Amino acid sequence: MINCQSIQCFLTPIIAVIAVYITYQQWKTAKLKVDMDRYDRRLKIYQETQGFIYAVMRDVAPETLQMVKFRVDTAEADFIFPKEIKKYLDEIYSHAKELMIANNKKSGEDIYNISCWFADQVEKDIVKEKFKPFLTIL
Repeated sequence: MINCQSIQCFLTPIIAVIAVYITYQQWKTAKLKVDMDRYDRRLKIYQETQGFIYAVMRDVAPETLQMVKFRVDTAEADFIFPKEIKKYLDEIYSHAKELMIANNKKSGEDIYNISCWFADQVEKDIVKEKFKPFLTIL
């Protein structure tokens, strides 16, 4: 016959295992939330970058306010991406600045060359390839 004391001996480890399992599931859920928050913040910077490049391609004459907005909208990249993305964002900004200067000088050849650089970013999926390793969920 099984007495209450022996049932209690079996119940304690079972309860402990269940508690560990619940704790593990809570940890996994919290980690997933952090990952999704990071993903959302990274996606926003990717979208801002794409939007800026399309705006430059459309106007072929970036304005100072557009460039400042791009810098502000992507400033968080320093904290949530590796240095290579920050470097790429700086490169985009630098080309936009060169295009603005070329427009002021009315330098047709420079405008054409820099505009082609921006077009390549989209047509060759360079932006997507740069960001893709950091925007995968699974």
